[in-house]
Amino acid sequence: MVHGNPVKGLRETIVTVVEAQLKETYSYLRPGDIKITIKSDLEKEIPLGVAKILPEIKPNASLLGNTVMTLVYFNKAGDKIEKKTVMIHTEAFTTFIKARSPLFKGQIIQEHDLKSEYETMLGKPYNSVRELKDIVSKEAIATIPADTVILEAWVRPVPVIKRGDVIQMIIEGENMQLKAKGKALNDGGKGDIISVQSIFKADKILRGEVVDSQNIKINLAVR
Repeated sequence: MVHGNPVKGLRETIVTVVEAQLKETYSYLRPGDIKITIKSDLEKEIPLGVAKILPEIKPNASLLGNTVMTLVYFNKAGDKIEKKTVMIHTEAFTTFIKARSPLFKGQIIQEHDLKSEYETMLGKPYNSVRELKDIVSKEAIATIPADTVILEAWVRPVPVIKRGDVIQMIIEGENMQLKAKGKALNDGGKGDIISVQSIFKADKILRGEVVDSQNIKINLAVR
C-alpha cells in the first residue's frame, strides 16, 4: 500500500507484491531469478484526491508473461475512489534438466546423460525436472530427445519387481497375517502399488505395496 505521494514508491510496491506471489507458487525462486517490467504509465490520469494506492492481483494468477494488475485508489478518508488496470510483464528463470543426448525407453539415466541450463520458465511445464538428484538412476519410460526439458512423468524409479515375477504376498488383516505365492501383474518400484495374482487361485487379483524385490504387502483393510 502506498501513502503520502501516492505514486512515489508504487513501482517498488508492485514489484514486491508480484515477487511475493511468485515465490508462494514457486518456492525455489530467488530475487535475482525474477524480472518484472511495468508496461503502463503509472502517473497517467491519477484521480483527484488520491491518498493511497493498493495493488491487487488475483490469487490464482500465474503472473508469468503478461498480467493485468488492478490498482485501487483511496482518498484520505479511506474511501475507494476508483479502480484502474495496469499491464505488467514477468519473467522468472530457474535451472532445468535436459537430455544431453537421446534417452531411450527403459534406459537407466546417469548423470553424464544430462545437463542443466538456466532458462526462462515461460512456456515450460510446471512438472519439469529442475535437479539432477530427482532423475539420476531412474528409468526413462519413453524416448526423450536430446536438448529436451525432462518432465517428472517421463521417468520412474527402476522397478524392483517386473511383470510376471513370482513374489511372496504378505496378506494382513485384522489380527491376522498370511503369506502366499503370487505373480506380479505390473512392474513396480519400492513403495508402488501394483496388482498381483494368486498362483493357487488364478481368478484372485489383489493390490499391494512393493516392499522389495521379493515381497508385496497387501492390507485387506484398505482394499
